[in-house]
Amino acid sequence: MGTIKIDDGKIYHQQAGKWLEIGDADFAKRILTVYRDKSKHLMKVFDGYGFNKEIIETDRFFDFVALEETDDKEQHVYFIPRNEIMEEGRLYQAEGYERQIFLSLSQLQTYKIK
Repeated sequence: MGTIKIDDGKIYHQQAGKWLEIGDADFAKRILTVYRDKSKHLMKVFDGYGFNKEIIETDRFFDFVALEETDDKEQHVYFIPRNEIMEEGRLYQAEGYERQIFLSLSQLQTYKIK
């Protein structure tokens, strides 16, 4: 299990001695905003995006995830209830990476707001 750090509204997760930025937290609105570049972050096996399992399981910070996706020159936003990621996602851990819960692009369409 890694360590979670909050610094100036940003959430970080430590794994293998490295701090990885997870996203921005709006504690008043209980929203975690994460950023994905489709060309870099799309997991082709699942045709979707991963969310750090430890962060998603931590309900003390947020109830919703706002995923801001850059797809070439287009931008999309998905507003996803945290519990839906836990219930609908698929758990996976690639060697050298943290455990993640993946939602496919087709699952994300339900939550697309832009």
